[in-house]
Amino acid sequence: MTETDFCLYPRLADEVRGLDAFSGGGRPFLRLSRPKDALFVTDLPLRVPPEALARFRLQAAALGWSLKETGGILALTPTPRLYLRLETPPLPPAEGEGEAWDLLRLMERYCVPAPPDPRFSLTLLRAVGFARLGKAHQALIPDLKSAYALGLRRHNAVRTALTCVLMREVCVVLDRKEKQP
Repeated sequence: MTETDFCLYPRLADEVRGLDAFSGGGRPFLRLSRPKDALFVTDLPLRVPPEALARFRLQAAALGWSLKETGGILALTPTPRLYLRLETPPLPPAEGEGEAWDLLRLMERYCVPAPPDPRFSLTLLRAVGFARLGKAHQALIPDLKSAYALGLRRHNAVRTALTCVLMREVCVVLDRKEKQP
């Protein structure tokens, strides 16, 4: 099994970029959100006509994105509806080494068939994004452990097929970044 068999973060970015408003010109950006309450941000409201923006809002909402505009910047946050429609492939047991892989093995050992906790899933998606950008490599792990522990204390579904796939993506990306010169 290769990394591309379960890379959800790039699929989500490509899905947003594939909506009509992004192909209509204006060259809007789509970036990982720095504030933790969203996954992506875009300057689409500043780049496209109001009717194209309205179409984008409808299309994005239909796919399961929550949208919030502030000062011409549109924040996109996955909703539970989006997480439910994502397919999660069966994966082999985790075999890597390190804290991230240890957390993944713990999650997989107690995986439950339930919709994933949106807050923890967003934390994982953001970790994948930052790891892909080469930011804060191992500094992500304490944040993930804290979010996982908080989810467990609140009895949220933090050990689901989707969260395990996302955590595996974090592990693979971190491993790849560590092996680069």
